Amino acid sequence: MPLPGGGATPADFSALKSLVRHLQRQRRLDADELHRSKERFQALVESLPLKVFVKDATARYVACNSLFASDLGLTPEQVAGRNDFDFYPAHDAERFLREDGRIIGSGNGIAVHENVLQDGLEKIVYIVKAPFHDARGEVAGVIGAILDVTGNKQNERRLRQFAYEIEDLYQCAPCAYQSIDADGVLRRINNTALAWLGYRRDEVIGRLRLEDLLSETSRLCFAGVFPDLMQSGALRELALDLVRKDGCLLPVSLNAIAVYDDDGNFVASNLAFSDVAVRCELAREQRMQQRRLNDLGQRLAAVRAEERQRLAAELQARAVSKLADMACALTNLARCLPEDFCNEHREQLDGVQALLDGATADILDICAGQQPAIADFTVQPQPDSTLGTQVVPPWLERRRSRCRRQAASAAACRSTGMGTDFVDFDFVERRSGISRRSQDRQQSGVDLAAQFRCS
Repeated sequence: MPLPGGGATPADFSALKSLVRHLQRQRRLDADELHRSKERFQALVESLPLKVFVKDATARYVACNSLFASDLGLTPEQVAGRNDFDFYPAHDAERFLREDGRIIGSGNGIAVHENVLQDGLEKIVYIVKAPFHDARGEVAGVIGAILDVTGNKQNERRLRQFAYEIEDLYQCAPCAYQSIDADGVLRRINNTALAWLGYRRDEVIGRLRLEDLLSETSRLCFAGVFPDLMQSGALRELALDLVRKDGCLLPVSLNAIAVYDDDGNFVASNLAFSDVAVRCELAREQRMQQRRLNDLGQRLAAVRAEERQRLAAELQARAVSKLADMACALTNLARCLPEDFCNEHREQLDGVQALLDGATADILDICAGQQPAIADFTVQPQPDSTLGTQVVPPWLERRRSRCRRQAASAAACRSTGMGTDFVDFDFVERRSGISRRSQDRQQSGVDLAAQFRCS
């Protein structure tokens, strides 16, 4: 029986049936492959730390991953088929719609950073949108990804702030920083050094050598220690003089660190200059003040010596002369008294004489310590104003040689009752002898004073 259509045979019909079954099988395989592809794609987008979404040409969501849906409080299935007006404010939804239209129309993607408010916190997200094409190569929609870069942006801001602070610390440091290469050419310099020297940056970088900024003496000094810097790697507290652009000198202290490459070759050196002008001025002022103090100390010592000599002279002129007058008065009084009375009170009279001798010896010792040894402490006796008649003792007429001999036997004369005729009052010649007997006479004078108080 022939098949409809004329010349078709049963063999043709069998071939057609085989072809249909093949196509159905292929369709099932393609469907399974498409399903597997969708599963792989869904697994991929779910595993990414990104919020991924896909929109069709009408700006409706076709698919998204769980991270994107969770921000909306939905599941990926609930997001599919809806648009941005269902999730965002109208002005944001309109903006997203315009962006998607430009991407579909131009075929070019966009990448932007945006600040968003999420869970009450302001975050920074990085949004990437790109067109995707169908099998015919036509734009079928938009695929996008959203990445939270808040932490990265914060770290980036901190790094920028840290870099700014480091650069500001370098440029505005209280000391001058410079970097030179192996040939001594300036490769870097901070603002402080430029302000000290009076140059602009373009006048020194790559144009001047460090030696061009040093005085003649400092240039020779640095040339002598530069090989040591290259070898040892460090230089400490080297005193130099920088030459400003106007020709003035600036005293500085140099510290340097060498820089080497991986092979150990010297390539550069970092230099730090400290302004020691104030330190030098203080040192100079200190030396001047020290000289002033030394001069003042010498003047003070001279004034003290002069004052001591003046006091010693005044003490000699007043106290010693008065003591001499008292000794003369005592001698005159002894001559006026009856001999029996003098013999009876010989011990008291000798004690008074001892007190006078001791006081005179002490004063002479003080004067000898206050004045030069060449000072003349010779005391001339004054007229007696108490008795009205001046009686000059015989010892005042004798020569000094006899007085020195009598001084040695004065104590023996008093103890044998010979009187006070042989008492020596030439204090310059006798002061050494009086000093040796002063303690004994003072003790006897104390006993005499006690006897007078009792009487």
